[in-house]
Amino acid sequence: MSRARIAAFGVCLFVGACGSDGHIDLGSTASGGATGSAGVGGTGALGAAGATTCGSSAQCIGERAFCELSSGRCVKCLIPGHCKESGKTCDPVVFECEDSCTQDGECSSGSKPFCEPTRGVCIECRQDAHCTSGDENRCLTTVGKCVQCRGDTDCSNAEKPFCPLSRNECSECLVDGHCPGGQKCDPTDYQCRG
Repeated sequence: MSRARIAAFGVCLFVGACGSDGHIDLGSTASGGATGSAGVGGTGALGAAGATTCGSSAQCIGERAFCELSSGRCVKCLIPGHCKESGKTCDPVVFECEDSCTQDGECSSGSKPFCEPTRGVCIECRQDAHCTSGDENRCLTTVGKCVQCRGDTDCSNAEKPFCPLSRNECSECLVDGHCPGGQKCDPTDYQCRG
């Protein structure tokens, strides 16, 4: 798998560019794509103007000023030089400025105590045992982040039995058929409405 495809997959998992089936969904909002506030620990990869896709960095403004071409998403950084804060580097999987490291001892942040040396950034976890606070007790190892779920089997609450891969958060529905009485599944938060 090429580095660009691995990076696109990481973006898919981290910023919510996946559809409910786990495939990359770039910019679809009406059909279930999570392009806004959905996504693991992020606010989506939208430029400040609300663009859902990009073909060049000229289309990206504000905090997410760079276009990651393989995914067509506005991101915070593409190269380490885009991270201006001392001790930060660009994570080549999620395109965020993170604490840089080569070993665990260099990760002093309480929330990200482990080093992912291949990416050169500090992460939350490498395995489920590292996720011990609240209801985010599963490690999404592809990005090193603690999440509620990696699949439906991780969701034991009968009211929220589904795990949309774009959010990794137990939810009420994935599709309209999961909703009672003609309600529709809202793809922005996977809740039954109306």
